Amino acid sequence: GCSRTTSERPPSPDADTIPFTLTEQNNIVVQATINDTDVVDLMLHTAAQDVTLTEEAVRKVKSVQFTDATAVKSWGGEGRSRSGGGNQVQIESLRRRGVTIWENKNSGAGTDGKFGLDFFDGRIVEINFNPYWTVPVSIVTPPVAAAPDPPPPEKATRGDEP
Repeated sequence: GCSRTTSERPPSPDADTIPFTLTEQNNIVVQATINDTDVVDLMLHTAAQDVTLTEEAVRKVKSVQFTDATAVKSWGGEGRSRSGGGNQVQIESLRRRGVTIWENKNSGAGTDGKFGLDFFDGRIVEINFNPYWTVPVSIVTPPVAAAPDPPPPEKATRGDEP
């Protein structure tokens, strides 16, 4: 597993705060719980759409059922990858249901798998590297104030009036 860094920074009322570890390889790693049972360290991977677990992690987790195998191709080569749908993944207060988890050979050093920005479902993710916290926040658009009524036109005068 990865060590945790904490902060005295209070959470914003408009955001969820998620502690993370920045590894020596500059990977962002968070702790996640799968199906309320298995605790894993997942690396944030900006190109990932689903959750993946390494073959080693799959041997340890008890709650994921792999029901399908698909031919896959990536920078690491070609092969078959098992997957299982209908999982629940929780990272701090963010809980996603119906998540497909894929088995994968590789992940960042010291991690059990990967997840992508899609996990944050329409939120903006702000990463504060000092003191190692990530804060996904919702976009809040303030209402547009109505323009004030224009002043009444000035009364036209002729040059010979006082």
